[in-house]
Amino acid sequence: MRFTKKEWEIIKHRLEVPDAIADALGYDHDPPVEHLLRIGPNKEFTPTEEQLEILQECCEGSTFFADFDDYKHWEKTVRSLEEKLGVEIPKD
Repeated sequence: MRFTKKEWEIIKHRLEVPDAIADALGYDHDPPVEHLLRIGPNKEFTPTEEQLEILQECCEGSTFFADFDDYKHWEKTVRSLEEKLGVEIPKD
């Protein structure tokens, strides 16, 4: 799996808030996001099941587009990321 720079921007927005991920996934501790933060964009890797769950939550729980009036120039990126991770990203 590999993420583009724009895809990673969406993921990282949530990945940098481990408390929100922990709440959403029911962790009683901070989720292990350090390794994912080091991966970054344009690097090929195979996520563990737990890492995949965290990446999916980063998209499904995303507030990245909350302050956007128009996200049209992000549509292709959003579709690609949704397909890679099998999720739906909130657009408002």
